[in-house]
Amino acid sequence: GFAIGLSYDIKIAGKKTRARVDGIRYQVDINNLTQREVENLPLNGIGLVDLTFDEPLVLDRYQQNPVTGGLIFIDRLSNVTVGAGMVHEPVSQA
Repeated sequence: GFAIGLSYDIKIAGKKTRARVDGIRYQVDINNLTQREVENLPLNGIGLVDLTFDEPLVLDRYQQNPVTGGLIFIDRLSNVTVGAGMVHEPVSQA
């Protein structure tokens, strides 16, 4: 699953980088599509998380460009894919 403070290798647009989970805003309950606050996002969980990348990236909303808006999360120790994501709202930090 995903927890605040954990880092993952990320594949996006053919590039590999690293990102840290800075926050988990909510998890979606798939039975009734409601949102609920959680400390961790479990394996196969659907939710909204905040990430900080180790380097600047060009990101787009997934709906605008799936290539620069789709993410693959990889466990740094086992090198196993542990999740997928879609960019909802890229935020620029100076």
